[in-house]
Amino acid sequence: MDHSATQEAYATREARQRMRRAQRDDPLAERVRIISFWVKCSETNRHYLPFKGAWWHPFITQPGFRRLLMPRLRAILDTRDRESRDRHAAEMRESAARFARIKAERAAAKARAAAPQLDLLEAA
Repeated sequence: MDHSATQEAYATREARQRMRRAQRDDPLAERVRIISFWVKCSETNRHYLPFKGAWWHPFITQPGFRRLLMPRLRAILDTRDRESRDRHAAEMRESAARFARIKAERAAAKARAAAPQLDLLEAA
């Protein structure tokens, strides 16, 4: 008999899931936990050492840790990233338009070169 398929087991799993979902994550406590883990790991693995002594650096640079930042700082960083993305997209659109214009000019020059030359003096 599969005891995990009973109604009691299902109700217990549902209750535990509701309890886990009801608990709020504390970003400060999570940052403290992660940094203490990194400190402990850095004793034996130098790759866990902070960038220029800043333990907070991964929280700023790595998108997966952005959720642990305070809301105002997260909003500032998101705004900065969005502006950078928009600026890059505008530069790419401008570059694409410039290359399309150059391509059209080259095609027109090639078409002019392929067209037969008319002698204007004979026509007069």
